[in-house]
Amino acid sequence: MGEGNLHIGSIGGDLSGNVLNGRNIELHQETPHPLPEDLAALATYAQAIIQALPVLALAADQQQNLQVHATEILNEIQAPHPERDRLTRLRSSLQSILENAAGGALATVLLATTIQ
Repeated sequence: MGEGNLHIGSIGGDLSGNVLNGRNIELHQETPHPLPEDLAALATYAQAIIQALPVLALAADQQQNLQVHATEILNEIQAPHPERDRLTRLRSSLQSILENAAGGALATVLLATTIQ
């Protein structure tokens, strides 16, 4: 799939060094025309989550779920006619997974600090 670069309209980033569950994350997508602002923002959000995965210290299943949903969003955005309803569902699922993961991490930190 190329060198692991993601380029959507004016959005770009090097993902070649990222690893998830022992596998390299490699994305290379380009679009010949600029994306509508809302899709560009959603692509940036999905890309940021993918780039942050290696440092989030989440459970493997949470990382994989985030990776799958974010990648599906990026793939749908690249479709000739993106389905906005599907993108809305994927974004909501991605947000829910991220919030649950963050909530679990916060609970662990709070529990650790109150037990000391």
